[in-house]
Amino acid sequence: MILSQKSLEMPITSKVLATSEQFASQQPHLQQREQVSLNTLAVLAVHDYLELMDIETELEDSDSWNPVVRLCEDVADLMVKGLGKLECRPVLPDSESRSIYHLPPEVWEDRIGYVVVEIDKERKKATLLGFAPTARNGELLLRELQPLTDLLKHLESLTQSQVNLSQWLNNIFPLVWQEIETIFPLEPESTTSPNSEQLGSNLPGWLEQIVDTSRQIWQDLSGSERMELQNAGAFRSLTRVNNLLPKSELMRAKLIDLGVQLGSETVVLLLALTPESEQKLRLIVQMYPIVGEEYLPANLKLALLSESEETLQEVTSRTQDRGMQLKPFKVLQNTNFKLKITLGDFSLTETFSF
Repeated sequence: MILSQKSLEMPITSKVLATSEQFASQQPHLQQREQVSLNTLAVLAVHDYLELMDIETELEDSDSWNPVVRLCEDVADLMVKGLGKLECRPVLPDSESRSIYHLPPEVWEDRIGYVVVEIDKERKKATLLGFAPTARNGELLLRELQPLTDLLKHLESLTQSQVNLSQWLNNIFPLVWQEIETIFPLEPESTTSPNSEQLGSNLPGWLEQIVDTSRQIWQDLSGSERMELQNAGAFRSLTRVNNLLPKSELMRAKLIDLGVQLGSETVVLLLALTPESEQKLRLIVQMYPIVGEEYLPANLKLALLSESEETLQEVTSRTQDRGMQLKPFKVLQNTNFKLKITLGDFSLTETFSF
């Protein structure tokens, strides 16, 4: 076998076979019945493997387990708890001679990875051939599949990249999530130090700290340095920040690079949270252009997704939008959610837990 060093055989039990036949019998066409049968066997093989590795899955939350979706789409996804959909694509024993596996368009996106599974019904075995983290142009190169150990490392890295909001409440933050004043320094109105009258009164406590910090930084600069910063437009006015930023007990922001193909344009993702109880958080999510840019890119999408990646709400930037915001929402303890940012071909999903 070409991929024997990467592969792992899993048995196709009578129970597994019965499930695949049940799902197949619900399809109206012969070709659909065969595809659904193979998809189900592939999903269950990967499910059993991850179960052996103590990785939790949510089989019934997968699209492949939804009878309505199975009628309309060629999907073989397995929901990995807290991470997303892992696509499990079946191939027949004589398929290894092919170099390229073409994926159906409905599984090109919203997948955390792809596992190719050889289904041999006659011998009642399913062989996990290997793993790919992405699908380039909707294709998998079978000879370039990574070993299953890389799949485990990939899932582990996704787990570690989750943002744990409970840690935020204990003032523990990932380095990429920065304080607001780090990303949005102040723009003094003149070459003199800002004062309370110029900046406005009744500022919330966190904003007063920004004012004090920025005033000290401004006083420490020489005249030429102040002029250079003003001319470069490096500072954002406090009035604008005060008008747009939410009033919240805790805020952090992260720079998001929208990709080289878009000229490495960068935007700011901001998350503000307020505890309403030990079991509930109120959150506000916003996006802004970086300092020096006036507007967000047009048609930039920001979506709130459930743990099963159902879209709960979405906003899209218009031409000359200075910022955008999801409607405030609440999160209960032991709940995961996701924020998805999309612009053209670029897509990024951030996972949060509480």
